Amino acid sequence: MQKELNPDLFGEPSTSKTRTVEAPSPVATMGLLHVKEVDTKLAEMRSQMNVMIDNMNRFAVQVNDAMKANHQRVDKMGEAIRKLEQSDEALTLDNTQKLSQLAQKLGERRTLDMKVQEMIDRHNSVLKSYELRLSQLQKLIAEREQQIMNTQSALNEAKMEIARMKRF
Repeated sequence: MQKELNPDLFGEPSTSKTRTVEAPSPVATMGLLHVKEVDTKLAEMRSQMNVMIDNMNRFAVQVNDAMKANHQRVDKMGEAIRKLEQSDEALTLDNTQKLSQLAQKLGERRTLDMKVQEMIDRHNSVLKSYELRLSQLQKLIAEREQQIMNTQSALNEAKMEIARMKRF
């Protein structure tokens, strides 16, 4: 359905350049009142629209400011995280080096402990052999002392025998 303009409201386009002023008809007056109401409503809507646009612009500025602030916070947090990661990497590297040094020292300590244990074992072996020889020598000395005592007593008997023989 097509809409057409009411020719009574605006009048027919005339081909002549002269206009005649006519008294407004009651329908035209009513149309003018309706147009004024529409104009008033339109002006109110435009002012409301302008207020809404201003509010939207303020909101957009606030959103942009909040986004910038959030972006700055995220950047700062990212930088803080990067610093923490670098610190963590440095600490990890330091701990790894310290553990490596500790493992190396522990290995050296084990090697030294093994050498000391070998020396102790050798010393104990030497002591055992010395004790064995000492006990053998003590037995030998005891045997020799016994032999000397036996020989001494035999010699004493022989002397007494010789002395008895001389007396006779």
